[in-house]
Amino acid sequence: MGSPLSPLLAEAYMDDFEQQLFCENPPILQNILIYKRYVDDIFILWTGDTSEVQDLLHHVNQLRENIKFEIEIGGETLNFLDLTIKLNLSTRKLEFSVYRKPSTTDTCIPANSNHPQIHKMAAFRALISRLLEIPMSRSNFINELDVIYQIATNNGYKKETIVKLFNVPTSSKLY
Repeated sequence: MGSPLSPLLAEAYMDDFEQQLFCENPPILQNILIYKRYVDDIFILWTGDTSEVQDLLHHVNQLRENIKFEIEIGGETLNFLDLTIKLNLSTRKLEFSVYRKPSTTDTCIPANSNHPQIHKMAAFRALISRLLEIPMSRSNFINELDVIYQIATNNGYKKETIVKLFNVPTSSKLY
C-alpha cells in the first residue's frame, strides 16, 4: 500500500464488502463463531468442517470480481498479524503468543549510539506495550519477556534498563 490513502480506501472497500456479505446472510455464515478483520487480513474461527470452509471461500470470491480471497486453515494453531493463536483442545480456550516472521531480526538502535535516549527506548516501549496488551498465559508472557531481554542484551543494553521501562508512565512528557 504505497499511497497514504491506501489504508483508508481498503477500509472503505472492505466495509462495503462486509455489508454485502453479511446482509445477504447466507446459511454458510452460521458456521462463523468469531470474525475479526484488520484492513485486509481476516481471522475466522469456524465451527463447520473443511469442505464448508471451501464453500465459504467460493462464496466470498463470487461476490466481487476485483478481489480474491485466499484461505489458510490453521487447525489448532494459526498466525494472525503479530499473534500466534492456539486452540487448547483440553480447555477449549484460545491461547495467545507473539508471532515473529522468520525474517524478523533483533536489530534496534544500539545502546552505544549517539541517538537520543527516547529514540533508543522506543522499540522496547513498543515491545513491552505489546507484551502487556496481549492476553498471554504466564509461560508465554515469560517467554516473550525473555525475548525482549535477549534483544536488549544483543544490542548492548542492560536488563535493568528494560526493567525500568515497566515503571515509566506512558502519559509522562518525555521531552
